[in-house]
This record gives sequence, C-alpha cells and structure tokens, in this order.
Amino acid sequence: MVLMIDEFDKLQEGIDHGITSPRIPENIRYLIQNEPGFSVIITGSRRMQRLRHEYWSALYVLGSRIGVSALDEADARHLVVEPFKGRLRYSDEAIKRIIHLTARQPFLIQSVCNRITEAELDRDLKALRELELIEFIGRKGGEVYRLEVTLMGKWIDTQRDFTGIRVKAFAEQEAMQ
Repeated sequence: MVLMIDEFDKLQEGIDHGITSPRIPENIRYLIQNEPGFSVIITGSRRMQRLRHEYWSALYVLGSRIGVSALDEADARHLVVEPFKGRLRYSDEAIKRIIHLTARQPFLIQSVCNRITEAELDRDLKALRELELIEFIGRKGGEVYRLEVTLMGKWIDTQRDFTGIRVKAFAEQEAMQ
C-alpha cells in the first residue's frame, strides 16, 4: 500500500489552523515502521525542508528526499509535447516560449500546458472565431489558428511584457521555496 500526499503545504495549513491533527506525522511514521509493505510519497514545495526540524521530522529520518528542479531542455520539451501527442501540436515557437517562461520547472510547465488543454480553451477559441479575431486553418497533421486582424497581433505584442512575466514567475517560485 502506498499513501501519496500531494500538496503537502495544504496538509500543513490544516495543522496550522487546527483543522488537521498535528499527530498525523507520528501516525504515518507508526504505519511505516510497523506495517510491512506500507510506503509514503509526500510532495510539496521547498517549504518542506524548513518543516524537517518541526514535528514532520518524524518522517524525514525514514525516507529519502528526491528533489525536482529545472529540467534540461530536451526533457522540458518532452514534457510539453508528449502528454497530448497526436491530439495537440504545439508550434516550435510556442514550445520555446513555454520552456522559457517556466524556466524549465516541471510543475510550471504542467500548469501552463494543462491550462492550454482545458475545455475552456475550446470555448475561448470559439468566441474568438465568432468575433472574427482568429480563423481556423485546417492543415495536415492538426488544427491551426491564425489571427485575422493584423492589428490585433501588433496589439498583443505590445501588451505582453514577457520579461515582466518571467520575473514574476521567478518571484513566485522563490516565494514557494
């Protein structure tokens, strides 16, 4: 049996606000030590490292830390492309931009790509087509959209401060640590 705890920070918030028992780490440790075949995977931010010295330390002596940081270029590209291969095709420029804006951080890449592939995207594309701002161009190998109004593309270019977005992403990443 494997207990997987994702978003560790939410569990910690529950403990901090008195919603979750602070004995959870001790109970998990007991199960690990006394139940053969019981394992735990805990994921979260680097904030976990600070909590090692508090009551969560009961778990840290029993396990191994596996850090996940920026991927190399090829792995980042693979993470963008592979999950929807055959159903969605990103342009090379889009892949490069996603990798650049996320600083090759896997969680951020997945978040951006997940947003792109949600059902809301279909509604957004339909609304933009109805406004005649984009048009659908059927091409061999996938669906392609392009801006119908050149001025719209120029406006988008002037409204997007990609350096600012990158700085903000790095600041948010640092805040998570």
